[in-house]
Amino acid sequence: CYIKMSYICIAILRSGMEKEQTHTKRRMLDSRKVLLLEAACVWAIAGGMFAHRGGGMLAVYPDVDWIIVLSCLLCGKAYFIFPFRKIFGKHINRINSLADEKIHIYSFFDAKGYLMMFSMILLGISLRKTGLIPAHVMSYFYLFMGTPLIISSTRFFWEYLNYDNAS
Repeated sequence: CYIKMSYICIAILRSGMEKEQTHTKRRMLDSRKVLLLEAACVWAIAGGMFAHRGGGMLAVYPDVDWIIVLSCLLCGKAYFIFPFRKIFGKHINRINSLADEKIHIYSFFDAKGYLMMFSMILLGISLRKTGLIPAHVMSYFYLFMGTPLIISSTRFFWEYLNYDNAS
């Protein structure tokens, strides 16, 4: 369901924002600004998926410890402030430094970012399917990880909205 939502979101972003490059026949974006918007949407969808999954897993447990939930959200905010802000900054700088002819629809991550994302998804699915970690503990982790992703997406949206002012 979430994968379909992300494809729909990306398709909406790409519609009307692509141009055909005659010598390579690759789909290219019109600008770095659109790439910032696409990154914001992808990070918002990922953060929303984490928050939704975590909240949904907690909903089946009658004895939810709300102090732990609040702690997860606060720790997620702290996680954004320390390592995630640096990651976010690297992505913004890399997007802004792309040469015009190299702006491709998937350029909001570099190869290392895609490898890290793939590894995290694989680890999360493996932990959930094997049952090594109880579901209620995983739900707290999902809330923890969803928080910095959602905050990062708002920062990407902010960069998108203020792109013309910065350039």
